[in-house]
Amino acid sequence: MIFLGIDPGLANMGLAVVRREKQDSIWTQEVKYLEQILYLGVFSTEKDAEKVTSVSEANVVRSRKLYTYLSTLISSQREAVQVICAESMSFPPNAASAAKIAMCWGVLSAVAERCRLPILQITPKALKKEVGGRKDLSKKEVELALRKRFPDQNLEPLLTGITRSKYEHCFDALGTIVASFNHEYLLLLEQSH
Repeated sequence: MIFLGIDPGLANMGLAVVRREKQDSIWTQEVKYLEQILYLGVFSTEKDAEKVTSVSEANVVRSRKLYTYLSTLISSQREAVQVICAESMSFPPNAASAAKIAMCWGVLSAVAERCRLPILQITPKALKKEVGGRKDLSKKEVELALRKRFPDQNLEPLLTGITRSKYEHCFDALGTIVASFNHEYLLLLEQSH
């Protein structure tokens, strides 16, 4: 299966793509998986520099750019993305931030519907617990735990061009995928095959 992980954000959306293949063994009953990170990225949209339009209009422009990017990313994968995993919607106290998150989720929902893909939502605490064993991990601890999970994969080429300050978005997106591996939807899907 190919998973698209998303850390939703209108300004900075973290992205990860992982291929996960079941490795059957004729010697044991144990099920093992081969997991390979195919892509890590951050898609950023900028505020209207000239302030020609209203904030609301600028956010619509940003949403359209996000929609185009996500649609292109999904269609560009050599093997089709089968599941979207996303950090669940949060409700910040700031109305402007809440509006941007809601717009981002509207875009994500529209792309998922257009591509006929399920969205598995992972709470930030569940992500941290699944990735590192605790619900109170820092962003850096999430990154370190994920690097440890994929020891045979050199992540540096995948992070080329991404500023260090934006790594957290990539690793949150990757964390949503890892946390979703125990999601009941996937467990049921696996049992049906």
